[in-house]
Amino acid sequence: IPAHADDFAYSGRSNMLAWVYMRQGNVEQARDVLETGGRPLGSPRRSLLGSCMNGMCLALEGRIGQAENLFREVLAQAEGHGASYLIVSSLAAVQLGSVLYEQGDHEAACQLLERRMRLLERVAIPDTVLQAMQTIAMAHWLAGRRVEAWHWLARLEDYAKRHELARLSICALSLRLRWLQQIDDESGVEAVVQGIEQMAQRFDARDSYMSMEIQTIARHGVAVQRLHRNDFVGAHADLQALIETAKNDRNWRYRVVLLLQMAVAERGLDHQDQSRRHLIEALRLGHRYGLVRGVLDAWTDVP
Repeated sequence: IPAHADDFAYSGRSNMLAWVYMRQGNVEQARDVLETGGRPLGSPRRSLLGSCMNGMCLALEGRIGQAENLFREVLAQAEGHGASYLIVSSLAAVQLGSVLYEQGDHEAACQLLERRMRLLERVAIPDTVLQAMQTIAMAHWLAGRRVEAWHWLARLEDYAKRHELARLSICALSLRLRWLQQIDDESGVEAVVQGIEQMAQRFDARDSYMSMEIQTIARHGVAVQRLHRNDFVGAHADLQALIETAKNDRNWRYRVVLLLQMAVAERGLDHQDQSRRHLIEALRLGHRYGLVRGVLDAWTDVP
């Protein structure tokens, strides 16, 4: 970066690089670029944004308590500056809400995020909106408020459709699939599976990272449907491939979910030793990365 670059260029570069590194699972690189990429005496707003992203690194490393404290600090400071800090306060609120849900405080997550959603839909990037709406919807579902949960899921689907965001659409479909399975709505399940498959057919995994993500989500949808139908042989094969992909992508949180589902498949095949091995590996990883709901929500049999 040239020496004459301004604060916007310095902080923008470090924040974008950090985001990319986090998506790749390279948390140490993300933290390094956040700590070294800023400009001395730069904008307080951009410094706060960097602090929030540093909190995201902490959360990805499983240092949940430290992440929560940092998100609370950033949120308080950003809200003290008013409307000019909306982007920062919005990101901090969503990250804090996700941490609260992960720790089991789903009511606090709802209270924090619901009153901000109208604003978030206008100012936040799609990943942040996805994270917020999923958190609210799952929190209501966990609390037994099914009408509210379906409302927020539909709102996510409407947002994705309105902005033509296929990745968000397929994420919403995946959540809808899991809920329909839990209430034994088989006709609804079939319709959602068809929707997932049709959407996946529009994308070639070789075209882009987004297309690859969509294909992975679709493959996981097939796997959980096979698990739901007690097709443990088919689910086992699908999950094995997905576990390897998650390992290669260093997506450890997703790998925890897959390992737990694999433990269920192995148990269904009466492979008790292998089931226990996958369960223990998932619990060790989950403990390392500070997961609570991420473990318990993986499948209805997991608790």
